[in-house]
Order: sequence, then structure tokens, then C-alpha cells
Amino acid sequence: MKKLTKIMVASLLTLTVATGCGTTEKTAQNDEHAGHDHPATNNGGSGSTGHPAGAQAEAYKTLKVGESVKLTTIGDLQEATANKTSLPAFLMNKNAKMKDSYKAAVENVDILQYIPCYCGCGEHAGHMSNAECFVRDVRPDGVVVWDDHGTRCDTCMNIALKAAEMKEEGKTVKEIRTYIDEKYKKGYAKPTPTPMPS
Repeated sequence: MKKLTKIMVASLLTLTVATGCGTTEKTAQNDEHAGHDHPATNNGGSGSTGHPAGAQAEAYKTLKVGESVKLTTIGDLQEATANKTSLPAFLMNKNAKMKDSYKAAVENVDILQYIPCYCGCGEHAGHMSNAECFVRDVRPDGVVVWDDHGTRCDTCMNIALKAAEMKEEGKTVKEIRTYIDEKYKKGYAKPTPTPMPS
């Protein structure tokens, strides 16, 4: 029994230390963001965009279908596919939750652009909303530029999936935003600088 107690205490201590990259309170109940690394940046990066990846953040604009680019400063991979139904190759061996969150995000970019992310990606990756954790751009011709940021973060996925669920329930964008802001205001990182819906 003593050995089991010691194992449980050691596990809880390990979990507490590992919990909450991007959170302000490191509590075991908020373990959504564990394993998600944000490289340190001193001043938000370089370049005129203000994005931590600097000028490299604009690389997505020239990606052709099937091409990808690794944003070395922040570690995210961006990949272009022909349309919304063609998921990126980086999702090939990922679990169902990850795939579902990407599908939800691409189908709800119009909502997620008004929903902040609370994983710290505003400061570390230059994201403006939860949408950018999954989808960097949807071009007029239907080409989608995906971002693999969301594959490493339960907070990102949970926000996208909850927003999609609430939309299905008939909630307005403002109601979804209010719910997300309230749920994640404590114990998580500073939200992205996301505009309020009108």
C-alpha cells in the first residue's frame, strides 16, 4: 500500500509539473496543453509582420497544393491542400479527435475567427484566433493552407470542437464567444487578440 501511495504521489507531482504549457496556473485539471512546446521569443520575433516567425510567416501565401513549410522559429508546419475535404498529410496517422477538430475548424472558420485561443499561441505563434491553430488561409479558389499547431494542443482542439458543437445547437457567435471566454479565463494562457463579433 505504501508503494502504491508513493507511486500515486510521484505521478501527481510529475503531472503538476508537466501541466499547462501556456497556462497561468499549473493545475492537474487543466492538462489540456501538456506536451505543447512554444519556443521562447524575446520580442515577438523579427520582420514587419510582428509575427514571431518574422518574414517566414508569409510563406503560406506561395504554397502550392501538396507543398508544406516548417516555420522554424515557432515549430509549426503549414501545408496546402486542394480543398476543405482534403486533409493535410500531417494528420494521416493522428487520432480521431485531432482529425475531427481540423474538420470542425475548417467548416467553422467564420465562427472561430471570433473565438480566442487560450493556449498562448497569440504571443508565441502570432495567432489572432483559434481558427489559426488549424487553418492559416482558405483561398478564393478553395485551396486550404493548414497549420499543424492544433495537433499538439488539447486546449486548441477542445475550443474548436466546443464552438462547432454550440453552433450545431443554434448558439450565436456572441454566445459561443462568451462561453469560451468564461470557461478559459482562469488557469489558461492569455487569450489571442481576437476581435469581438459584431
